[in-house]
Amino acid sequence: MSRFFTQDHEWVDVDGDVGTVGISEYAQSRLGDVVFVEVPEAGKQLTKGADAAVVESVKAASDVYSPVSGTVIEGNAALADDSSLVNSDAEAAGWFFKLTLSDPSEPRQPDGRSCVRGLRRRALANSLPLAGGGGEGLVQSLPVSFPPPTPPVNGRGGD
Repeated sequence: MSRFFTQDHEWVDVDGDVGTVGISEYAQSRLGDVVFVEVPEAGKQLTKGADAAVVESVKAASDVYSPVSGTVIEGNAALADDSSLVNSDAEAAGWFFKLTLSDPSEPRQPDGRSCVRGLRRRALANSLPLAGGGGEGLVQSLPVSFPPPTPPVNGRGGD
């Protein structure tokens, strides 16, 4: 199984022709307490980058974009009863939906976005690798060690 992330903080686990989609730990931490999640229904056709779900927190409501194209086979029904799963276990039990991938190689296809930019953000934010937008430019999660962020210079961030 391979995991990929987007700039919009979605992730997709790819296992054969099935993808499981959710939001990153970093995203849930920025949202605050999640109070409602709307997931797509089984049978819905999604295209890469399209609105797929909605997550509402005490701070904001955000769209969740599909990082890949395919047909939804299951929404996470547990989120209807306990949306806090997104906060407590964003990258496992807090997944949003599963879909049959239209093209299982799609997450690995470059789209012109810089993967380096996403990996650098991970180092700076101590977050997950990010790249692309709206499901574009997925970056595979790799067991890579990153240097610490540069210290601020004259009151500005060091990047």
